[in-house]
Amino acid sequence: MKISKEWATPLTAGAFIVMSVTGLLMFFDAETGFNKPAHEWVGLIMVTAVIFHTVVNWKSLKNHFMNNKIGRTLIIIGAVFTILSFYSGPKENKKVGPNQLVMEQMLKAPLTRVSLFIDEPIDTVVSKLKTQGFNITDVNQSLKQITNENRELQFKALRVLFEKNASSVN
Repeated sequence: MKISKEWATPLTAGAFIVMSVTGLLMFFDAETGFNKPAHEWVGLIMVTAVIFHTVVNWKSLKNHFMNNKIGRTLIIIGAVFTILSFYSGPKENKKVGPNQLVMEQMLKAPLTRVSLFIDEPIDTVVSKLKTQGFNITDVNQSLKQITNENRELQFKALRVLFEKNASSVN
């Protein structure tokens, strides 16, 4: 199939419409249904469409940007913003949500405190964890210590403790 202006430009325009509407909805927290997946998938189509559009219009685009200071400046600004979008800022400025704070406290606390928090006797807490293969040598160990700081195992241990039937957790 030959790359043609007949379909490359309309494909770009159509993808742009979907990307614009879904992007605005997401920005204003008003998305519903399949807005987010549509935005993500049509974004891939948009990239392809823009590449095709650029190929079929290369000569005129090249002339436009080589002879147009504003065009070059806008492309440079776009490139700089793209690079800056990967910078997350200093770690101490990141705000952590209350869910993450509670989870971190649960993981650092000795099992005796965890048992108080989940309102289960310490023997039940130890039994639930041992049943799922966790090695507990002391009730003053934290879940971080028991799991050797393995995040996947930490989540499993929390699921085990919060499930009514620990044997159903994989």
